[in-house]
Amino acid sequence: MTRGALVGLLLVSACSTSYIYGQTGPRLAAKGADCRFELLDDVPKKDFEELGILATKDVEDGGEAAGGVGPFMEAVRDQVCSAGGDAVVVERDFFGRLYRGTVIKYR
Repeated sequence: MTRGALVGLLLVSACSTSYIYGQTGPRLAAKGADCRFELLDDVPKKDFEELGILATKDVEDGGEAAGGVGPFMEAVRDQVCSAGGDAVVVERDFFGRLYRGTVIKYR
């Protein structure tokens, strides 16, 4: 496989990563579309409230877990910023792909 074909394949696979968002906490004012947020592997020690859950779409619907931090952040940015989130506590599958996350707001 040529280098160009490999890069194209990676871009296509990154674009197909999509997540659904379910609100589980309070509805807050949205942040700007380019808001900053953290990705956390563990629940933070400072106080927070849960806003919602992000999960990959079913594989049958074309969903696939993001293979890295960058693709995950781009795939969920709209949902996190719209929810007013400050961070996402991520869950990884056996292969290290980010398949689920809890959107939180620091108090």
